[in-house]
Amino acid sequence: MRRAMAYEPGHDLRVVDETGNVAPGGWAIEGKRYGSFDVSEVLRGPSARWLDWWRQTLRQAHQVNRAPMLCTRGDRRPWWVWTHEALGGRAVHIELVVDGRTVCGTLLEDVLHEVHSG
Repeated sequence: MRRAMAYEPGHDLRVVDETGNVAPGGWAIEGKRYGSFDVSEVLRGPSARWLDWWRQTLRQAHQVNRAPMLCTRGDRRPWWVWTHEALGGRAVHIELVVDGRTVCGTLLEDVLHEVHSG
């Protein structure tokens, strides 16, 4: 993984190969870390702030022809991963419909557990 450069279109993080070249296919990963973010603002609404983040993620994923992934976190709170598909073999923690499409929210630690145990 590496952070995208300012001149690169699309998303915040890139999946790269061992030589540092962007790997084909995969995810367009957008990261949002705000002190005041709590997953309850998704459950109650979702909030206008979260919807803006998700729509930005979709636009940027479309630009680079990759699947959208939004990662969110507030201070002293866990990371959440938001995608159109459930990740890993565990049940989805949150499932909602945004603009007519399903969005699944999974705790990052559960996604990592599945990756490491699989």
